[in-house]
Amino acid sequence: MPRIAHASGMEPSTLTPVIARIIFRNTEEYLPFYDLSAVAQALDIQYRQLDNMLSRNDLAGVERKKRGVTRRLTTDAVVVIHLAWELASGLKMSIGDALQLAADLERAPGHDLAIGRFATLRVDVSALRASTLERLNTAVELVGRRRRGRPVGQATMRSVRDG
Repeated sequence: MPRIAHASGMEPSTLTPVIARIIFRNTEEYLPFYDLSAVAQALDIQYRQLDNMLSRNDLAGVERKKRGVTRRLTTDAVVVIHLAWELASGLKMSIGDALQLAADLERAPGHDLAIGRFATLRVDVSALRASTLERLNTAVELVGRRRRGRPVGQATMRSVRDG
């Protein structure tokens, strides 16, 4: 059974629900998950645009459960999305194509891809990752967790208090 901890060493009861680091038994590896609203804030993308992008495209590191449950993203997925967003805006390409290209670049040894016979596309993934993590850390502090579903009505609250 995994235990939940935070990089700051705070107790799980005091954690913000936007991010949790899971430490798997017998390892010291951290696996952070980021809430969609924090990622949108960090990458300066509208929440709805990001949600639609992830609904229409498969991307490793995006946790999907069922309807009504917010998506959670790994750091690697956020780095790929950040790169894809930069590629789409800089090269005027569709976000679907940019996501595929970004994933290929992130996985490629040396983080470069040949484009035709005379060109190579190279990305400084370590600088991109550092920038993305810095932005995510700032966004996690700014963004609270969005409530999902219907707001609790007065009648429901009264029955809970009375009963």
